[in-house]
Amino acid sequence: MSYITDLSGAITITPALTWQELKRRPHLRSLRLLLDEERTDTDEGYAARVTASVVTAHYEDGGKGRTYNGAGPLGDLQSLLGAYGETHEFTGCITCEGEDPGDLWRLTVRGGRVAREEARIVWPGDSAEGGGH
Repeated sequence: MSYITDLSGAITITPALTWQELKRRPHLRSLRLLLDEERTDTDEGYAARVTASVVTAHYEDGGKGRTYNGAGPLGDLQSLLGAYGETHEFTGCITCEGEDPGDLWRLTVRGGRVAREEARIVWPGDSAEGGGH
């Protein structure tokens, strides 16, 4: 039996990955690179310049990305940072919501590292650090 996690959000890549870099990209299971194509007319037809500046959830079911293994997006981001992190800046987050109530976390990229952050419920009048009634 598998566990379903819905994914949303995006990671920005600066500068965009070039076609040469995209040709050697790592295999991604839960995330995908959005390709941008810029066409230029020439005497022989058109020339295309393909780049990628966004990593997002792999959309399969019309709206949200979905993975059947919660480790998939973390591994994907680590692979991308390992391949391109020295020459490109990655910023943003991917929000992950599991099947079970309250299973909400996100992957945030800052300073060349991926961090998994768990959501916490804070009741009105309580502080995020704790305390309550």
